[in-house]
Amino acid sequence: MKKITLLLLSLMCTSLMLGSIALATDSTYQEKWKTLAQNKQYIEAASELLFLMNSDDTRKKTVDYWNIGQMYAMANQYDKAVFYMKKSVTDYSDKQWTWYCKGTIAFLEGDKQKLALYATNLSEDPTDYYAPNVKILDMLLENYGKPYEQAYTGKF
Repeated sequence: MKKITLLLLSLMCTSLMLGSIALATDSTYQEKWKTLAQNKQYIEAASELLFLMNSDDTRKKTVDYWNIGQMYAMANQYDKAVFYMKKSVTDYSDKQWTWYCKGTIAFLEGDKQKLALYATNLSEDPTDYYAPNVKILDMLLENYGKPYEQAYTGKF
């Protein structure tokens, strides 16, 4: 009887562990913020990302901070956007990422001169990986003074 009880307990623990692993890696659950963002529910998307970031130690916090910042920027809450975006710039050895981040932050802070500087820096020698970011900074510069969502997407 003791062996059966131990076996059942072992199976129950394994089942619980696997269940929690499935929950933690359920991509539908983790990517809910993207659906919210596509539906222009930016504050809800930021909230979902904050929850995911704080409940899962394996997530890349710098990426989450950037995405949270973008959600706030899309919702025209620039102070919050800048706060989180600045937290994503931690690796200054990646100059192209730093220029993209600082250029975006300059747009949100209303500093066209810095935006132009970072856009120029990034456009001079972009890797293929950062080529889309060159276009985004160019869009922000071209649409300077417009709300971030419009400037970022080019949709008015």
